[in-house]
Amino acid sequence: AGMSLFIQRTQDFDLSVIRMPAKKAGNTTEESLGNFVILRTIDANSSSDGFHDTLSTPAVIGPLKEGPVDLLLKVQAVNASTYAFSYKENEKEWVVVGTGAASEVSGGFTGVSAKVI
Repeated sequence: AGMSLFIQRTQDFDLSVIRMPAKKAGNTTEESLGNFVILRTIDANSSSDGFHDTLSTPAVIGPLKEGPVDLLLKVQAVNASTYAFSYKENEKEWVVVGTGAASEVSGGFTGVSAKVI
């Protein structure tokens, strides 16, 4: 599950919930998979994998609690130049995954499209 904030295919932010090996988050268990919340940025300032960016703060958070969980995703305009991307498990508090510079998906255009996947 996830959502994208984009102006075009080469300029977007992706907030997603994925399953991946837990060892990528520092866990030494080789075989286990975990649920993670990720924020990737795809633009001229980001790395090819979307996890390093000079203007925004993409991130990977997890692994989350195993088993079924109610999870909400949120994008919020913090101010005129920054978006905050967050998630919330069950009835817990919102957790900020990372931030995105509005200029990376606006290109001077003031309308941004959001798509829930």
